[in-house]
Amino acid sequence: MANTVTVPASGRPWLKNYSPLVSQDMPALSHESLAAMLEDSCQRFAARDAFSCMGKTLSYSALAEKSAAMAGYLQSRGLKK
Repeated sequence: MANTVTVPASGRPWLKNYSPLVSQDMPALSHESLAAMLEDSCQRFAARDAFSCMGKTLSYSALAEKSAAMAGYLQSRGLKK
């Protein structure tokens, strides 16, 4: 079993609302940040659809490309980390 986060039930009052079929332990996160998770997903699922709205679909590879272009634009305008 993966590493789990163990917090006393008193520190997680929402657990009383969980179905008995839902685990009360959460596996450790596999990425250090949301950005790392998104970058990994764009590489792993490049050919898959990432987003679809109003008849338009964007693949993960296109999402990565457009994200990099947006980041480049913001940096060119002087935006810092």
